[in-house]
Amino acid sequence: MDSIRFVNGEKLRIMKGGARRWYGYIHGYRTLLRSQLVMMNFLHTNRIPKKFDVHHKDENTENDAIENLELLSRKQHNELHHQGKGKYGISKVGNIATYNKIRKEDPEVKFRDAESHKRSYEKHKNNPDSIAKQKLQQKIYIFNKRKSDPVFREQQLEYTRAWRKRKKEESNALS
Repeated sequence: MDSIRFVNGEKLRIMKGGARRWYGYIHGYRTLLRSQLVMMNFLHTNRIPKKFDVHHKDENTENDAIENLELLSRKQHNELHHQGKGKYGISKVGNIATYNKIRKEDPEVKFRDAESHKRSYEKHKNNPDSIAKQKLQQKIYIFNKRKSDPVFREQQLEYTRAWRKRKKEESNALS
């Protein structure tokens, strides 16, 4: 198999943490980091398996020599880089459920989530497609709930009886 090469050369990208990473495009559309390209050529494959990352052994992201690279599962890679305690005093990697539970109690996160919900509501409240989708979801929920929950089914029947009784009384009052 021929080695894979970047189309139109490499470009430098400064990542969030300030790390300098070289990347390019293969086959004219797919973006890859240079380290991924080196690993793919070493493995004689045209892609890196899902849920796997290329790790730099010496932590220098500019050193893309094959001796410095290893293929790790995403979980192993995250554990390696995020061993310490996170913002909420607990590691996100090992205890994701506990981490998310603690995170949801943070007032700043609650505020951000509330603002996000408001923006989403304002965006979709008068959109006919969103309204139709919401009505369909409600119908599906009630249909599934009716099939599986006998208490819910009895409540729905009671609401229907009360509604019919009210309508009958209204029609009698009008006549």
